Amino acid sequence: MARGRGEGARPRGRPQGAGPSTVRREPCSSATGTARVDGTPAPGRERRPAPHIPRSTVSATEITVIGNVVNAPTRNRTQNGSVTNFRMAATERRFDSATQDWVDGHSFFVDVECWGELGGNVSHSISKGDPVVVVGNIRTHEWESEQGRRSRPQVKAEAVAPNLARGVAEFRRTPRTAPAVADGATDTSEVPAVTGDGFLGGRDYEEAEQAFNEVTGGLPAEPVHA
Repeated sequence: MARGRGEGARPRGRPQGAGPSTVRREPCSSATGTARVDGTPAPGRERRPAPHIPRSTVSATEITVIGNVVNAPTRNRTQNGSVTNFRMAATERRFDSATQDWVDGHSFFVDVECWGELGGNVSHSISKGDPVVVVGNIRTHEWESEQGRRSRPQVKAEAVAPNLARGVAEFRRTPRTAPAVADGATDTSEVPAVTGDGFLGGRDYEEAEQAFNEVTGGLPAEPVHA
């Protein structure tokens, strides 16, 4: 018995009524990622802003100055603590081919400020005319005067030492910081120490009530060697 056309035959093509697929596959994201491939944040996760790190736009310039103290160190008390100031000059040495000898060149004058315990030790140890080595940060000190705004270089010292290329020195370690002085007691922290030969340390030490720029502001400019 002949079968009808199409009976028992496998249907060809796509069933009628079947359209294109509407299923959308989401891109896979890694277990530790916070965003999809297209850059949008993953569900349930928020992008955290980068932490703000403050940065300073001013950098300190360290300098080493070798020279001589040109004035008696002065000790001042300020709201920020005690400070010792002095002025020093560093004069270069150059060889003069005409005289076949070493001569003085230009001089560099600079103010030096020493805070805290360093300042106390400087006032007891350094005198006018002493050869010293100063290490610190250099900056420009500015102030207002009757002649207008003035400025000069200043070094905030981190270390001050005698120049042993010019002589010898005897080192004596300072004791630990003593507790606060009770009412009615005498504060001896500002009293120069007496050495074994009877001399007072820091023989040029001066107690000053004025600010350093007020003490030296009216001084004439230092001569500059040709």
